[in-house]
Amino acid sequence: MDQSYFAYALLGGLAIGLLVSIYSDIRHRLIYNSVTVSIALSAPLYWLATGTFGWPEIAYYLGAGILTFLFFALFFHFGMMGGGDVKLFGAVALWFPPLVVLKFLFNASLLGALVTIIFFIIHKMRKGSGHVRVPYGVAISLAGLWCAGEGALGGGRPGRTAGRARRPRRGVAGHGATGRIRCLRGSRAQAVRGA
Repeated sequence: MDQSYFAYALLGGLAIGLLVSIYSDIRHRLIYNSVTVSIALSAPLYWLATGTFGWPEIAYYLGAGILTFLFFALFFHFGMMGGGDVKLFGAVALWFPPLVVLKFLFNASLLGALVTIIFFIIHKMRKGSGHVRVPYGVAISLAGLWCAGEGALGGGRPGRTAGRARRPRRGVAGHGATGRIRCLRGSRAQAVRGA
């Protein structure tokens, strides 16, 4: 099987796991450990399928995942977030390079604020008593889907996401079959050798 098809299949599995997390968190206010563990354990397969299974990359992925987990464990410690949310943050962070993890955290923060407002309004409309129980797993999962979708659609191939420059190849878009492009300098056209 081609590695890019395997990478897309893994992204599909990630999407299914995140959708299950959204459903279970809204319905039961619970994120299943089996789903979170599956997401975390399939991340190294994704690294392998995208060609980012070298030593420095593995350290970056693990470092980003562990730091994300430890950061949100502080929120759990102070009762601001559930344990399932913290584990899901760490598991999803394993899938992305550090710069994309920052984007993931930013998106999750914005979506978390939106989810909080929505559930606060629902709580007030139902005249509920006590504190609002916000399913942050929804925001975490939506942010993960957002970043995974950008990686799959934006770079043309999974694993080629923001932060990586692609080197142009000869004989492709804009260069023609001979590797030449036309550029205008002043009033005359010159043939310029492509890189």
